This record gives sequence, structure tokens and C-alpha cells, in this order.
Amino acid sequence: MLGRVGAAFDLPKSLRDNIVLGSDVTAFTQGRSIMKHRVSAVAGALTVVLLSACGPAEQAPEPTLSDTEARAIIDDMMSGWDAVVKAGELGSNAAVYTDDAIRMQPNMPALVGREAIQAWMEEQRAAYSFEGSNEIVEVRALSPDWILFRTEGSWTRTPKAGGEPSVSDGKWLSIAQRQPDGSWKLYRDCGNSDLPG
Repeated sequence: MLGRVGAAFDLPKSLRDNIVLGSDVTAFTQGRSIMKHRVSAVAGALTVVLLSACGPAEQAPEPTLSDTEARAIIDDMMSGWDAVVKAGELGSNAAVYTDDAIRMQPNMPALVGREAIQAWMEEQRAAYSFEGSNEIVEVRALSPDWILFRTEGSWTRTPKAGGEPSVSDGKWLSIAQRQPDGSWKLYRDCGNSDLPG
């Protein structure tokens, strides 16, 4: 357009060339500006896509354990306890404890570790016969790997060497722990007597 105007007014060739060149430079500059904006827009879009792709991956939901499921676990874990005690095989129940379990029996120091628990149970088995039962009265799932439960029971203990039987009414607060193989065992076991001190 500017070139044609220069020719129409019979401008000197050098001036006409400058006018044409100026229009080309202006067009070139505008083209670079447009290209720059387009590149910036594309780069911004790519950045958003890359940031979205590199964001934190969706994590699997944490496993859960309901109180109902926990109750079934404890019922299963403790199902044979009473029968074993009545059969005179009290020491066998030590297998339900973890290696580092602690049992807090009334009126005596805590039994630390499964070996100590089993040794005490074997002493009781050798000295007494037992009759009675326990009842699970409360179960709470603390997490997928821990369960708190409470039991109450009444047992009659009769000396095998002769003598008067004694009755023990009491309650227990216990914690079960899930093991690496998926089984459950007693981790802490604390009981006390309902009888007057």
C-alpha cells in the first residue's frame, strides 16, 4: 500500500524504498510479536499439563477395620481358651500371646514375654484344676492392626493336692495385635479381681 502511494506521488526511489522497507520491518516486528505471544501461550499450556501429570498420584484408601469385624476376630482368637483351661492344658494358651506380650495378673508382678507367661501357666496347671468361663463384653477396633477388648469371667480353682477351692470373679482389658502373617495375638493382657482386697 505504502509502495503504491510513493509511486503515485513520484517520490524519489530511495525514499520509496525506505517506505516499503519500513512497512516490511513493521510487518516483521508485528509478526515476531504475534509469534512470541503464541509461543508463550503454548508454553503455558504445556506447563499446566506437565504439572498435572507430575502431581501426587492417587493413593489407595487406607484399610479399615470395623468393630463388627474386630468382634469376629476376637471371638475366633479366644474361642478355645476356656476349653483348654478346663482340660488342664492352661499352658497351651500361651501360644495366643506375642513374643513380647505382657500379662498383668492380679496381686503379682507383671509377666513379661510369652516364655514367662507360659511358665506361670504351667505352674498353675500343675497345681490346680479350673472350672469356669469368660465372656467377651466389649470389642473396639483401634486401627486395622490393633483391637481393644474387655472380658469378664468367674473361675473356681481347686488345689490338686487337696484343700478348699477358691472362686475368682474378675475382668480383663486386653489388646490384640495383627501379626505379619495376618493372624492375631494378645499383645497386652491386664486383669483384676472383683473380690474385696
